[in-house]
Amino acid sequence: YSADSGWVNGSSFTTETHRYPTISFSWDPTEPNQDEDVDFTDESTVYGGATKSSWAWTFEDGNPSSSTDQNPTIQFTNGGQKDVVLSVTDSSGFTCDNSASPEVIDIEFPIPDWREVLP
Repeated sequence: YSADSGWVNGSSFTTETHRYPTISFSWDPTEPNQDEDVDFTDESTVYGGATKSSWAWTFEDGNPSSSTDQNPTIQFTNGGQKDVVLSVTDSSGFTCDNSASPEVIDIEFPIPDWREVLP
């Protein structure tokens, strides 16, 4: 009703045209071993008719340690829990990442090599 809410400093403001991307991804195998190929699949959602335009992945102890592919394949060089961060930018220039709560992947140590020795 043209009344000032008291929440705005100045005469006007603008809101974004749509939501920022929602980050989501999966990986296979789900319980990878050290030095095993791990396939990552971007399952992020963009809004407002936008399309996904770029990706920026970072992998703790990954080889490679980063990627700009939508669905990269990497290997983890050490076992233990590893952080994976994905940033997605849409065609409107809206960017979001999961750096505040990165996905943690538990990398198993490889099964040791062995050989049978006759007594």
